[in-house]
Order: sequence, then C-alpha cells, then structure tokens
Amino acid sequence: MGLLANIFSPITNRRGSDRACVQFSPKRAHIVTIRQNSEGRPQLTLCICLQNVTSSSATIADVVNKYKLRNTPTSMVLNQQDYQLFPLDVPDTPKEEWQAAMQWQIQEHIVEPASEMVVELFDIPAKQKGAESGRIYVAAAKNSTIKKWSHLSVNSGLNLDNITIPELSLIPLTAQLPEQSSGLGLLQLDRKGGLLLIIKQQTLYIARTIINSISLIEEQNSFCSASQDEVALEVRRTMDFFVGSFEQPPITALYLLPSTQPLPGLQTALSTRLDLVVKEFDIKQFIDIPRDLAKKDLIEALPAIGAALLNRQASVGG
Repeated sequence: MGLLANIFSPITNRRGSDRACVQFSPKRAHIVTIRQNSEGRPQLTLCICLQNVTSSSATIADVVNKYKLRNTPTSMVLNQQDYQLFPLDVPDTPKEEWQAAMQWQIQEHIVEPASEMVVELFDIPAKQKGAESGRIYVAAAKNSTIKKWSHLSVNSGLNLDNITIPELSLIPLTAQLPEQSSGLGLLQLDRKGGLLLIIKQQTLYIARTIINSISLIEEQNSFCSASQDEVALEVRRTMDFFVGSFEQPPITALYLLPSTQPLPGLQTALSTRLDLVVKEFDIKQFIDIPRDLAKKDLIEALPAIGAALLNRQASVGG
C-alpha cells in the first residue's frame, strides 16, 4: 500500500508475533512493541520515549537497529495538533463521491487550503434522530505532515502499514472491559482539559474535546468544586446526546484513563455528580507491563499501545 493509502484506517487483525507503533508528539516520539505470549495475552515488550525528534532525526533508526525492529509491521499515531476531526452531514451524492465532495466542503472548518489536506471519512454508526441525512466523521491532516512522519518511520526501517489517530487507537484498550458490548465512556483528562469518547462494541460514536475554562487544580492541589461541576456537566451533556440522538440505551460506566497530571478526587467527584459508575482504567489487567517502566512513559504511550495491540479491532462506523 502507498504511504498515504487508508490514512487513519482502523486497527485490524494482522498476522505476526510482534507489532510496533511510533507515536509522534512535538519534538518527541514514543516507540512501543507488543507481542502475544503463549496464552494469547499481550505483552508490552518495548516502550521508549525519544526526545528532540525531528523529520531528519536518526534516533528512531537507532532504536530500530538496537532492538532489531527492521521490517516490523508498524502503526503510526499522529499527534492531536497534526490533524482535525469533526462531524459533518453526509453529502447529497453517491457514496463513492463522498471523498471528493468532502475534500472541498471542509474548507470552512480548516485554516489551510483544502487542496493541501489528506481527508478520510468515517460513518457514524446510527442516523441521528430527526436528521434528514446521516453524519460522518471527517479527519483532515496536512499532506506535508503525513509525508514527513511517514518518511521518517519508513526510512528508519519500520514497515509502516497503518496511520491512525488517538480517537481510534484508544479504542482497543476497551476490548476486554465488561461494558464494551453495551457501551461505555472513556475520559482522558489533565489540568488543561481532555478527550471524551463514547464507544460501543469497539465502535466510536462520539469523540469530544473537553476544554476547561476553569483551572482544574487549586493551590492546595485539589480538584476544585467549580471544575468538578464543569467536567461533570460536559460528560452528562455528551451522554444525553448519545442517548437522544442515536436512540441508544444510557451509558452506565465511565472509565478514567490515567493522567501524567493527576487530578485528586476526580473519580469521587464525577461519581457523586453522574448517574453512572466511574472507574479507574488499569491497563495492567489486560496487558503485561515491564516492571521497570516509568508510570509517566506508560501513560504518555497509551495511544501507541492501543494502536500496537494484536488481535484487536477498532472502528468508526458499523
């Protein structure tokens, strides 16, 4: 496949014992590898954070050579600053023409010229109540950005066959959760804001960025009451929208992904404000993690770990 083919494509089942992922952040990159043991349980065999990574950096190639990762099937996770994701109405054209239609319709939602963007479409699973047409998610990234990170990965010796985004790569982490078949919320929150996903049967229904206008942490390092109310309200509105717009049963569980900037009392605060069970997500229940891996590195690499998971499937749309 070409480097830009099936951009942002869902993670699918693939052959092979090892799978790698490289996750790019501003001037940094996380490289992870996952292998399945004899019992079929995933093992995180490598998790490295590289600093000061640029498009001409040799550091990724050094890791590839040191850990013998050349030609390992690899996913790439884009940084959230490198793309935009938003829902739009389905074009009034045959489905095979949607891609071309959306290439130009996105212009009012982006700053860059549409001709310079790579665009991918994802069906939203259910038609919204009262809507004349369906909705689709549109993911758009600059062609130059995709090429820069793709070429860096390939030139380092990795066998890049998939490019994805955190909204999709986090979904495989929920595969073994008891509520995954009935639907659940997944919240990643830090002191600046966060990301809320509504997932059902390994399918993304809603992805919503939470931007906190109130400082999440007071001087006493506690989760202030005003912020508790604000975050809870954002979650409740999203849950209500899921139920009302998609005519789905209510979500009963919200999982909190760990944060590098802990929010003391977050679980208790949301539990008392929302009519659902709020749980801490513990990746160690489902994946074997090296004992000496720093907690901060593990948390930052969660999107890459999800993208590298073997024998899992995540999708947007049915």
